[in-house]
This record gives sequence, structure tokens and C-alpha cells, in this order.
Amino acid sequence: MPHFFILMDKDFYFKLNEYYNKFSEDLRLTRRHGIVEFNVTLRHILELLKPQDKIFDIGAGTGAYVHALTDLGYNTTGIELTSANIAKAKRNNINLIKGDAKCLDFIEDNTSNLTLLLGPIYHTHLSDDQLKIISEAKRITKNGGYIFIAYLLNDYAVMKHLFIDDNYIECKEMVDSNFIIENGNDLYTYHTLADIDRINEELNLRIFKRFSQEYITDLIRKDVNKMSEETFNAYIEFCYIRSCNTHMIGASTHIVDICKVNK
Repeated sequence: MPHFFILMDKDFYFKLNEYYNKFSEDLRLTRRHGIVEFNVTLRHILELLKPQDKIFDIGAGTGAYVHALTDLGYNTTGIELTSANIAKAKRNNINLIKGDAKCLDFIEDNTSNLTLLLGPIYHTHLSDDQLKIISEAKRITKNGGYIFIAYLLNDYAVMKHLFIDDNYIECKEMVDSNFIIENGNDLYTYHTLADIDRINEELNLRIFKRFSQEYITDLIRKDVNKMSEETFNAYIEFCYIRSCNTHMIGASTHIVDICKVNK
């Protein structure tokens, strides 16, 4: 379990870039837990798209969604903060624009039909910065368009790192009496469902749909890796069908709020 502390913006950028220089985001999405996350999320995206729609992927990583949506014929632009991920995307012939999700002033108002925020919020520690990121996404999205906002969940992190990985004794001071992580770590911020609801209320965002990107896949990763191809394909379908079920959604690694923009 990483030590929890908050970095200054400049230090955080260098830390994040260093992390993604070593960590392969594109490889992550080719492993089974990442395949589930990607396929479930892409299906929810495609359900809302029309042929001429303009898509902005803010915090595009190495461009997996940009690549997939462009191949399907959609006008897709990827924005990414870290030079490491931009360079990796370029090696795969995916062109991303360098930019900070908190300030998208190079994108005009009401330009996007569907805006993806599938990483920036849980890589942002300060509440004010999280609100800036979502506000910018709202600004560039047309009235009636959609914003996909991904969050990394508190309970997943507690279950995985404190209990499954057996780090409770070393890390128990990092959570309060209700097992809420008190500070984000050096790279990630964890949210409860109550946190997310407060963000939506503050920004007057209406949830069109809330879904889990991978259900409990990461918690049972070893079992998922043992599945035959036929079983695994059925498991992806199961995760998609169950992705909006509220009774387990808080135990998944990530959830996504699909918010419909009303200006």
C-alpha cells in the first residue's frame, strides 16, 4: 500500500509522468481485468453515440478509446497531460494533444457531443481542481450531450490493499474508524459514493446512468485469469449486464457517472 500524502502541483506532474513512463497503461487494458473494463465502458459509450458526434477524451492515457472510436468512424480527439503517455500513443500511430484537464481553453464552448473523463478525477487530489476539471468538461459539451466521469472507489482500495494484500497492520493509520481513506496517495484519490453525489450536487449534474467498469474483477483477478476463453467472454457479458446494479457497484474498482448536460 503506498504512503498517503498530497503533493504540490509541479511535483505531482513529475511524479505522474514518471509513473506512466514506467507503468504500461496500454498493456493494462490488454490483460483480462483491463479487457473487462475497456469492453464494458466502450459498450456504454457506443449506446449513446450518433454517427456525426464529436468526442473528446480528456486524460486519454495512451489513446485506447481514441483508437477504438476513431476506427469505428467517430470524430475523436484525445487530450493527455503526461508526455510519457503521449509518446507511447504516438508509437502506436495515435495522435494526442498535450493539455491539462483543468484548463481546456483551446476548445470552444459547446463543441463536444460526448466527453470522457476516465482518469483525471482520480489523479487529482484537491476538491477545487476536481470541480474545475468537471466544469471544463461541462463547458465544452453541448446541451443534451454526455460526460463520462470515472472515479476510483474507496471500498475497493480498502478491500484490496488492506485486507486481500494483508497490509492492514502497516496501513491501518491511513483510514478512519469507518474505513474511509483520509488522504489520497501520491498518485490516486479515492472516493465514496457519498463524495461523488456531493460533486454532482455542487455542479448541478444530473446522472443519466451510473455503472461499474469492471464489477469485482480486480478482486478476483486470479480466478478470472484461469477462465477458458469461452467462459471469459461470457464473464465480460455478465459484467456488462450487471454493470448498473446498485447492490455491488460500490465494491468495484471504478465507477462511471454518465451525466447529461443541461444548460
